[in-house]
Parts: sequence; C-alpha cells; structure tokens
Amino acid sequence: MKEFFDHIERDYVGGKPPHIANPEASSFDIISFVDFQRMSTLQIQDRLRRKHIVVTGHPDSNVKFDAAGLRSLSPLHRKVSLQGTN
Repeated sequence: MKEFFDHIERDYVGGKPPHIANPEASSFDIISFVDFQRMSTLQIQDRLRRKHIVVTGHPDSNVKFDAAGLRSLSPLHRKVSLQGTN
C-alpha cells in the first residue's frame, strides 16, 4: 500500500495533489452542484471534451448510478448531441 501511495504522491506539487495545486493542468474539473445545475448541455459537453467533471455539494450524497440518480443531476429528457465516428 505504501508503494501505491508513494507512486501517487510523486505527482504532488508543494505537497498537494495536482487538481488542488494546479487546477488548470488537472484532468479533473471540480465544480459545485449549484454551478453544475446552471450549466447548459453544451457547456457540460464542452468541459467533458477536456476534463472529467467532479460535482461537489450534491444535496443527496447517496446518489445511486441509476435513472433516479442521473435524473437528480440532469433531466433525462434533455437532448444530448453525441459526436464521433463510432
């Protein structure tokens, strides 16, 4: 376990993980639940092209990965444009 954590901590900057020390360079985009709710589908898709979105402060921290849990983050009827070759 120590070897695992030593490996992770090699990327720390000033004793902090990259997503805290340098958010712009991190692969995580940490945003509040309130800010996430205000974002349009286009804004969310744009962020997901560059980073993984981590939503903090959700009023129900026991959200399950099912239709009800997803519905709490965004209406399931919202149109989402998917682009790609597959």
